[in-house]
Amino acid sequence: MTSELLLLVLLAPAQASDVPAARPVEVREERTRTLEKTVFAGTNALTVKAVLQGPAVKQAAKFGNIKVSEARDDTDADLIVKGDSFNATNQPELKPISDFNRKDDQLTFDLRLQPPARAAKSVTVKGTVDLIVGGTRVNADFPKVKALANTELNHAELAALGVKLKLAKIEKSINYTMEGNEAVIEEIVLLDKAGKKIESQGRGSFRLGKGPKTFDISFGQPIDADATLRITLLKGAKQVAVPFTFDKLQLP
Repeated sequence: MTSELLLLVLLAPAQASDVPAARPVEVREERTRTLEKTVFAGTNALTVKAVLQGPAVKQAAKFGNIKVSEARDDTDADLIVKGDSFNATNQPELKPISDFNRKDDQLTFDLRLQPPARAAKSVTVKGTVDLIVGGTRVNADFPKVKALANTELNHAELAALGVKLKLAKIEKSINYTMEGNEAVIEEIVLLDKAGKKIESQGRGSFRLGKGPKTFDISFGQPIDADATLRITLLKGAKQVAVPFTFDKLQLP
């Protein structure tokens, strides 16, 4: 079976009835004029806060892949922030859903745009945001993970989902590269000898060119030799692309 066919089996597209509705709830405009040289520039942005609502939101494990295909004000100015920075409009990363974002069957997310022309009165925004819904959670555990530094992790569940994960150095953080469909991984955590989760102090990721994506999970203290790495996978989850069209939103 080819990797393309495998992906279709593991992460099938959702039916139309599974797709929640999207609606805008807030438009916020920020403008700053800096009068002196400073290290930190002020904020200049237009933020559209939106809500997804529907039964699929309750079942979702991750969301993201924000793709804005059109964002224009009524002077026809393009408002999409391009590039791969934190402030870029399009955010390809899928993230776990926190209680801060989700309330019952509602999930909030922000669309960050360029400030509109000062003469503009309204904006129109179109695009999609993805949800990873359902599936069966299975754990791939790697005891004494510190001894696995600089090796590729070998586990039947990872192989079945077409994911390759290679560890780099392990000191006060776990650094690794990953190839394959990131959507099937719900979370990666570290457990102590008693099986209790060790809280991380920060997570980050980056990609150099077309190379594999590199991740770092920091713990702020040396990782114990008996610690276990646990990767929670989503087998049979569905990827739901939720379309949104917010037409002629009035500016503040």
